[in-house]
Amino acid sequence: MDNQPSSQLFEMVMARLDRERSLSALRRRLVIANIFLAVCFVGAIPLFRAAVLEFSRSGFMQYLSLLFSDFKAVSVYWQDLALSLAESLPVISLASALGLLALMGLLLRMISHYQELIAEATRHKLPHAN
Repeated sequence: MDNQPSSQLFEMVMARLDRERSLSALRRRLVIANIFLAVCFVGAIPLFRAAVLEFSRSGFMQYLSLLFSDFKAVSVYWQDLALSLAESLPVISLASALGLLALMGLLLRMISHYQELIAEATRHKLPHAN
């Protein structure tokens, strides 16, 4: 009766430990990305409210409505209208809102990628020792 472990047992155990370590790191990254995404969603509410308020205060929509209401005046004074639109555009609010949207998109992409990697890693099990 030979009760000796197989010669590949050590390599299989170490490979499994490495796999579990990397899987744990992926899960940790997934949790951190989800937390950041939740913080972004919470921060998006006041940021977008402020952006809408800035748009309404700036008069940008009134200048923009001239494009559709009085086309003759726009065709004559198009350069002044373009400058007025550029001056009244709330650039900081718009840039911060778009930056937050880009960050949220990046976080969603990272979360999706981490979930795919975790699902793939859990599907591929190492063979058991005979």
